[in-house]
Amino acid sequence: MKKLVIFVTLISLLVCSLPAHAVIPSKTAIMNVEGQLQTLEKADVYVNSTKAEVSAFIYNDFTYVPLRAVGTLLNCEIGWNWEAEVATIENELTIVMVQRNSTEMAIKDRRQHGNVSADVRQLSATPIFIKEPGAADDTLYVPVRAISEALSAKVIWNEPLRIVYINSEYDTISSFLNGFAIVTKEKKQGLIDSTGLTRIAVNYKAVHFPNADGVSAVMDANNKWGFANVYGGVIVKPRFNAVKPFSNGLAAYYNNGKWGFVDSNDKIVIPNEYTNVGFYRDGLVPVEKGNKWGFLNANGEIVIPFIYDNAGNFSEGYAAVCQTGKW
Repeated sequence: MKKLVIFVTLISLLVCSLPAHAVIPSKTAIMNVEGQLQTLEKADVYVNSTKAEVSAFIYNDFTYVPLRAVGTLLNCEIGWNWEAEVATIENELTIVMVQRNSTEMAIKDRRQHGNVSADVRQLSATPIFIKEPGAADDTLYVPVRAISEALSAKVIWNEPLRIVYINSEYDTISSFLNGFAIVTKEKKQGLIDSTGLTRIAVNYKAVHFPNADGVSAVMDANNKWGFANVYGGVIVKPRFNAVKPFSNGLAAYYNNGKWGFVDSNDKIVIPNEYTNVGFYRDGLVPVEKGNKWGFLNANGEIVIPFIYDNAGNFSEGYAAVCQTGKW
């Protein structure tokens, strides 16, 4: 009896001394792979820190992930042509096409306009159908590294824990507007151009599309607004509660319940003393003070006195005004 106790104690000590990953049992499942039942090793999948509800499988020494489930977590649109057995996965930057049991993958850069051919790459492992025995529908699985890197995502494989991590370059990408797109990563925003080059660093709580001069309104972590130029960094330090786009070299800013104007050199040109303002057009801007509207020039000088109940922006030498209820 004493020998048995010693033996059990030694076994317990041996198990406890093993590396942590050595005592983690491998997870397997019997799956239907292209019409044949096989025992496959399972792996957990995390996409941008979110655990997928489905598993990856290791087949022929390659890690396969379900295309639709992973693509959805990558904020991609997924298409499937049953007749051709071709899957399409796309985001705002890239369109990727793969075919069941084909060693080719076609990649097209959406930023390249015109009749541009897709880039065809060779796959080391082909997309395949995998499903649970008895399931009605097949699910297309793809080699994780090939499809992820085609979408500019990075893959990390944790061998001991059998976990595959997929991290996209950006969490979201807006549609392109005038050659720029707003991107988000970990709740921070920035701006990229049509070549994928970062124009405004992904450091802001919010970023607006730039105007024709390449100037974007940006909000910092303290909810303060300023402006950044897509050609050279911050031009107006974020310190305002609200801003309006630049017009004629000046942008309206809002602090302490009043509006004023700042220029592109971060200089306060007109102090914030107006309850409402419009935009500079033809060198003049409508502003409200004391419940009456008038017009200022770019130096903040009153050109048209505060005699109107409301006023609009100038256009081709004219501005709409309201007085005693009539325009």
